[in-house]
Amino acid sequence: FVTDSLGLAWCAVLLRDGSLAVGGDRGRVLRWSEKSGWKVWARLGGGQVLSLAADGDGVVAGTGPRGLVYRIGAGGDTTRIATTGERYVWGLASAGKGTWYAATGTHGKLLRLAEGKSSVLLDTEESNFVSLLPDGKGGVFAGGDSRGRVYQVHADGTSRTLFDAPEDEIRA
Repeated sequence: FVTDSLGLAWCAVLLRDGSLAVGGDRGRVLRWSEKSGWKVWARLGGGQVLSLAADGDGVVAGTGPRGLVYRIGAGGDTTRIATTGERYVWGLASAGKGTWYAATGTHGKLLRLAEGKSSVLLDTEESNFVSLLPDGKGGVFAGGDSRGRVYQVHADGTSRTLFDAPEDEIRA
């Protein structure tokens, strides 16, 4: 049992060593392993840890409401890798070579994060991008939450609307 447990869990990711990382309230990331059980792995300050993506022996974490992105190393050491300029980072996906895609809100932007800078790849009428999935070719699929669309963004930055759902939200 973790005495510093989460009141709310927003995201989880399985790591290559078989442990599980869970992000939640008060900027905390917990890590579970069969050997050690639950431990607080990192504290990223206030706010919420809304998204996690595996990165080698660590993770990349997206937060809200300040839209910051951190790298958490295997030992729990943290480094801020980007300030997005958006409020929320709902999803993260690797674009390879230390570059990341970030699904953000509240302005429905898909960002590319590289070398401490963020650039807008796709700016839509969605309020938020709430889901993100790598396409296996260096691009991503992103789902929005007010228009209910799935967008495909290729590695070269070109994009298209792939699906327009009758529902308002593409959560996963």
